[in-house]
Amino acid sequence: DLVIETTLDKDIQKEAEESITKALLLEGAAKDIGQGAAIVMTLDGAIVGMVGGRDYGMSEFNRATNALRPPGSSFKPFVYLTALEQGWKIDDTIVDEEITTGRYRPKNYGGQYYGEVTMIEALTYSLNTVAISLMREVKPPAVIGMARRLGITADLEPDLSLALGSSGVPVIQMATAYASLGRGGMAVEPFSIIRIKDSEDKVYYERPAHHQIRRVADRQNVYDLTTMMQSVMENGTGR
Repeated sequence: DLVIETTLDKDIQKEAEESITKALLLEGAAKDIGQGAAIVMTLDGAIVGMVGGRDYGMSEFNRATNALRPPGSSFKPFVYLTALEQGWKIDDTIVDEEITTGRYRPKNYGGQYYGEVTMIEALTYSLNTVAISLMREVKPPAVIGMARRLGITADLEPDLSLALGSSGVPVIQMATAYASLGRGGMAVEPFSIIRIKDSEDKVYYERPAHHQIRRVADRQNVYDLTTMMQSVMENGTGR
């Protein structure tokens, strides 16, 4: 027999499963959604809860680790962090206006445009046209490089629509990237197994207690970004 010690917290796991089930029962039919997924991760990368679907008996596909879903506006912070790295400041101004040139012309939610806004205001209200303008300024390859450093390994299309989260990314990779931000720009590697041993306590695997921690983003830039993201929750679309 093998004894496998994991990072999972049974109470958090139970809550995650019940939350997914409840949401699907209440809203699944109306929104034509049959599955859900969840990852709960601590800032050191330990996975304490994971739901890969509604029912493992119905589908063994793990949507938390393998499904490619467009992250939408939750990808925007990576664009802003890239801009901060290239010298932009949170109170620098940029014009929010309707895009009238080129083939790709996304609009703001609700069709509202605010003219000259600061960077922090633009992220607070999740302005699509500003995200596209920033992407045009900093260039898609730079944003992809930032996403890679934060822990996203999925294929990302190097075009302007990436600013609005058009490329599919697994939930676990988005959680990893956000954990890297929450850790102040230090790399996070997700894990779920601490050790494996047999019934006689012979250890076959043990995760190292100490491993090298890499800085992947400047601390001050991450601090500025998290200040902006906090404003999203306090004053903007996250309220």
